[in-house]
Amino acid sequence: MPIVHRGNELELSAEEHENLYREQAKDGTGVSRPVWDIGGPQPLVIQWYHKGMITGPVLDAGCGHGHNSLYLAEQGLTVVGFDRSESAVKMAHAMARSRTFGAGSATFITADALSIDLGGQGPFQTILDSCLYHCLTEAQRHVYMAQLHKQACSNARLLLICLSDQAPLGLP
Repeated sequence: MPIVHRGNELELSAEEHENLYREQAKDGTGVSRPVWDIGGPQPLVIQWYHKGMITGPVLDAGCGHGHNSLYLAEQGLTVVGFDRSESAVKMAHAMARSRTFGAGSATFITADALSIDLGGQGPFQTILDSCLYHCLTEAQRHVYMAQLHKQACSNARLLLICLSDQAPLGLP
């Protein structure tokens, strides 16, 4: 099934999403891994943390391989990351086992952004989304935001990293 583009929307099936994390090239994109996975924490996450904008507990929505979660846990925060890709979550678990967090912790869960079930974890003070929002259709975005709202403290902060308009081959 090809990846569907509608304006600023990118529609990935669960299988396509999983294949990106298995590093299998996708027809029509020319990418062999998710464009949002840069092999470490996003620079904005580091900046936001140092500016005091990220406080725990933290929900890392669409955590992928867990680079942002692991960075924040190493800073002493309690972080729960979720992704619908089992391959990504397995990799995040493996990387977490090789790290020392001190007072922080990182937990990774396979969950769907449209029906988030974190097994009773939360509520969260900071919710981080690094490009998940843009992988949803407009209708799915409304459901997703309602799901995040259920996970949030009353004064929570949502930090959203958008995909670049310079991403390869028509990705948003």
